[in-house]
Amino acid sequence: MMSRESHPAVTLIYFLLVIAITMMSMHPVFLILSFTFACASAVMTRGYAGLRFCIWVTGCALVLMTLINVLFNHRGDSVLFTVGSLVFTKESMLYGLSAALLLSSAVIWSTVLGTLLTGDKLVYIFGRVSPGLGLLLSMTFRAVPLLRKRYREIRTAQRSLAAGCASGSAGRVRAVSTLLAWSLETSLGTADSMAARGYGLRGRTSYHLFRFKASDGIKLAVTMVIAAALIAVIVLGYARMSFYPVTKVPMDRRITLSAAAFAIFLAGAPLLCLEIKADANH
Repeated sequence: MMSRESHPAVTLIYFLLVIAITMMSMHPVFLILSFTFACASAVMTRGYAGLRFCIWVTGCALVLMTLINVLFNHRGDSVLFTVGSLVFTKESMLYGLSAALLLSSAVIWSTVLGTLLTGDKLVYIFGRVSPGLGLLLSMTFRAVPLLRKRYREIRTAQRSLAAGCASGSAGRVRAVSTLLAWSLETSLGTADSMAARGYGLRGRTSYHLFRFKASDGIKLAVTMVIAAALIAVIVLGYARMSFYPVTKVPMDRRITLSAAAFAIFLAGAPLLCLEIKADANH
């Protein structure tokens, strides 16, 4: 569905629809499909770092969501065990697991989207509609890796100056203070530089490499049709999942067809990520 030459707007719409559909259904088939393809896309875009991120996010979500739901939600007919007045049921545990899987999938998809949509693509998409928003999004996606790099540079400089300067919490506080001052100064410099170049002024043009081709229109049309069908299936209740009082997993022909369509829909993301990674290796 997607390719290396896809228009940035098509990529943005595709991933936003993937995230939206993932968050609309708690059916285990939809959740497992979304989570599997999300992890595959993260690994293809970020390699080993993407795999570590998937494991970390999923582990945190499973522990937090499952533990919180089991402790505060005691609905369900299947009692696993009791601790004093607390009743732990199988239904509350399964609901917590499903919620954790949903949250993990949405976070991983968002990370993949942030990796694929670089600053120049965000500025191109939002620059004409809202130049300020485009610049803000571009700086936001760039902020996290840049802050990490600067923090490491500051800590390295502290260790080279004096051993005591970088030791303990005092050294970390100095490093964070320096990092904030450095980041604010750089942000002001970036804003002044963009203003001096006339960014956001009416009638200003900018050079870009992106062109909306006929193939992009076809990809967008196919994406919208499949997404509309999946959203209709979810809204009409065919993919509804019941956890209480007894967990029931509806599996009929409509769910099977919807899951197949969802798998085809999600297959575009790993294909896009794979071709981008292969192109970067060359």
